[in-house]
Amino acid sequence: MYAKALEMGDHHRSCADFIGDVLPLISRDCEQKKRDDMSLILCKSLRMAGRYRESVEIVESVDLDRVSNVDRMSFLYSYAEALFNLDRKAEASIAAKKIIESSPKAGVALQARALLVTIDDEDDSDDRLEAIEKRARRNKHTMVARNVAISRSGSMRFEDAVKALRAVQIEAQSERDAHNCVRASIRLAKLLLKQDRDVDILTYRLLLDGYHMLHADGSNTLFDSITSVLWDIFERRSDFLNQVSLFRHSSLRWRLRSDAKAEEVYVKRLPALVDRLRIQGAHEHFEVVYVLSRFN
Repeated sequence: MYAKALEMGDHHRSCADFIGDVLPLISRDCEQKKRDDMSLILCKSLRMAGRYRESVEIVESVDLDRVSNVDRMSFLYSYAEALFNLDRKAEASIAAKKIIESSPKAGVALQARALLVTIDDEDDSDDRLEAIEKRARRNKHTMVARNVAISRSGSMRFEDAVKALRAVQIEAQSERDAHNCVRASIRLAKLLLKQDRDVDILTYRLLLDGYHMLHADGSNTLFDSITSVLWDIFERRSDFLNQVSLFRHSSLRWRLRSDAKAEEVYVKRLPALVDRLRIQGAHEHFEVVYVLSRFN
């Protein structure tokens, strides 16, 4: 199925748009399972693209009693994650508990347990997440383990967090898990910059690759995060031309999704940036001329 191929390739925006256009056109006489299969891919893709409210609406439109247990767990996990990101934590908790009750040994149940720990946010959260990560690795649910490791890094000491995130980078690359590779690289770059350290060459290259991937398709939320961290890297290196170039390319993405607020954050920084480029004698570079032509 074309939609499945888009999903497997992390083309979440394209997948969501494709199924969103096609699903209403499919006759009600079509086999219900096929409609449910497409709805499942759609709710996942919407969630991964950061369109949480729409993902919730899709799950709520499906009769979960008629789908297989495996599909029901997938629907419920997308539902729980989307609700969590909409700050509807009580409802997300209920959905996560349903997953654990129904399939306690499945990988998705471990992911649901990790989500519950995050929602509870108690003093022993890190210990509980560590136990979940170890269990996931023991049961060979490596993607779940990487997700948990990234979450855990936020509460680790600097050196331990760096070590954990580098391990996720390497493992994710070897297992073709581009999404978690980018997430780990963003988190690692932010940690290094916070410690006033430059970003290492591997992480920098992974961020550039991730940016190109997300610019073409993928999560809007992740795209904004990777744009932010690349901007900060260029700022630290006084690489003002690359900042302008980054704005030019990201601006296109924001305008295509009608997100003026995301663009406005950087628009406010442009006058000072152009002044710096004038000092460097680079104000006539075509990237700078483009920016000036847009805002003058």
